Amino acid sequence: MYQVRILLGVCFLLSLLWDVSAQPSIEIAYLKSSDVKSPSQAEIDFLREAIIKVQSFFASEMDKHGFGKKTFGFNPEIEIIQGKLKVEDWTWESIRDGAYEFDKNHIQNKINIVFVGRRDIFPNRVLGYALPICWRWPGANQLRDDCNWLLIISENRNRLVPALAHEIGHAFGLSHAQQHLPGGGQNIMAAGNDGAELEEYGLRYTDAAFLADWGRLSIQEKVSVAIDADVNNDGYVDLSDVLIVRSAIENNVTYNTDVNNDGITDEVDVLLVKQKAMEAIVAAAPSILRKRKKFVMWSVIKGDSTFGK
Repeated sequence: MYQVRILLGVCFLLSLLWDVSAQPSIEIAYLKSSDVKSPSQAEIDFLREAIIKVQSFFASEMDKHGFGKKTFGFNPEIEIIQGKLKVEDWTWESIRDGAYEFDKNHIQNKINIVFVGRRDIFPNRVLGYALPICWRWPGANQLRDDCNWLLIISENRNRLVPALAHEIGHAFGLSHAQQHLPGGGQNIMAAGNDGAELEEYGLRYTDAAFLADWGRLSIQEKVSVAIDADVNNDGYVDLSDVLIVRSAIENNVTYNTDVNNDGITDEVDVLLVKQKAMEAIVAAAPSILRKRKKFVMWSVIKGDSTFGK
């Protein structure tokens, strides 16, 4: 019976892939150069905390503009990549061409963040790059949503968090903007920012509205804490739980469907349960869902790389 659940779950997951494509999958890696020591656990934890700070920043800014505490999710596991070059020899081209192989069949809204260990800054005082990596094949829709994004971030601890927030903004479709916000403070999407603390920055209303309208930020901040997505308490998180939560948006149900405890059952709750169901399915059937053929087919490359310049 459990095997049947897994098989049904796999089919369910595949049917959801396009439905949840508005929520990017963010993967994180640490690029270790050949001439430096491996990162300590404290260093890896520092990078993870930096992403959590950026996650909270977007939630706070979206809420401030009236769109709720919407932010992004990410895989907390940080992969360590053994690089062949010395730390000063890395360029964004060599990182792009050597760090990853991308799967052209699963490119929509995938974001890969690469922290270059021990590298304080890139040429021209650049702290980070955001590179859309797109493919061309018959029937491809050449929009930015049809690209993976590769974010290359220097391990400059003094300004790492604002630089990371800026480049993630590019990956979510935001362009460069004016330096200062109308109410004061620096615009996180401005080129040439020099503030070290994320609290010095903000997100302008038009950018927040764009993210809300296009669904680029859809996971509530509370996704980072433990969420009980087993709505019907049958011991599994699966299609039944998703259907119950979806029904509760318009109908009265006997279950507690406000899984993120924000006082309302809405599409955010549906998305959270979907995410938990997908995690459960992947954990139970790794050989089915993780076996993917790799391709390297870059064509259109354009980088936004002026933060800290």
